Amino acid sequence: MTYSNLKHGSQVFKVRIVDHLGKPLSKEITYAFSIEAPFYYQWWFLLVAFSFIGLFFILLIKKTSRYNKDFVKNFSETTEEVEETKTYFLVLGMLFPITEILNLIFKIHESSELLPKIITGVLCLSIYFISNKFEKYNPYLQPLFITLFMGYTIVILRKIVTLPFDLLTFSEILIILFFSYNVFKKINHYLLFVCGVIITLIIHLISATIGEKSIIVLINSSLIILLINYARRIAILNTNDRLVFSNNIINNSNSISIAFDKFRELTFCSNSIEKILGYRPDEVLGDGTFIKLNADTAFQNCDSKQRQTPTKT
Repeated sequence: MTYSNLKHGSQVFKVRIVDHLGKPLSKEITYAFSIEAPFYYQWWFLLVAFSFIGLFFILLIKKTSRYNKDFVKNFSETTEEVEETKTYFLVLGMLFPITEILNLIFKIHESSELLPKIITGVLCLSIYFISNKFEKYNPYLQPLFITLFMGYTIVILRKIVTLPFDLLTFSEILIILFFSYNVFKKINHYLLFVCGVIITLIIHLISATIGEKSIIVLINSSLIILLINYARRIAILNTNDRLVFSNNIINNSNSISIAFDKFRELTFCSNSIEKILGYRPDEVLGDGTFIKLNADTAFQNCDSKQRQTPTKT
């Protein structure tokens, strides 16, 4: 007797004698055995494969990156936008209960998660309204949001590992991976988060605790999302690198760049004025201040178009 297409891991073969009606005629005999995993499921093969993928990824980044390295450092260390984080709390506070209500209406899954989703939504909305009323708590918004995001990710990963395959949970982890690029402002933190999720999935793939097909699809999707987000980052850096170059010319040169409207009011002044004249740009904007600094009587409070119109003879 030959059996094919058995999954690797621990197996138990059971046999007993029955009559033509299916009535047992003997005790059940069991035989336990294990099937060794194929080489492409071995940890050493996965390590080599993902090392090559990582090396290819690094070479691809270096090949397509044309941005200034100093800008990358500044870009990675930018401070978090408070208003952006507040918006995340507001939107998620409404999405959590609304999506769960829709799932219950259309019976997407059997078990109800309405109560925890409502609690999470109320918590997010409470944080949003409190932060609007008390601005002293704004510095804590981003760390708090990251903490809640990490906790939600752990809950979803636990559901993937312990529960049968669910399309809703599958979509949630993909949304988390895609959204994490906006959550973690520093690229190193984002890469650490995504790599942690992928390593967790690989560990469970090796241990065969969940379905092989679903976990492989998740790993592939995680890598694709990582590539998409990093490609987006490279495009942003390459574009803003030109802006940084222009900014250095305007604001860090030994000359002052200014712009006036038609009434000779100063509407723009480069930052270089501070090291040349000792004034900040906001101190000289408007009518009169820059003219007094230069003692230039040629500037008059009149419409430039009228002034430039030649008189009729």
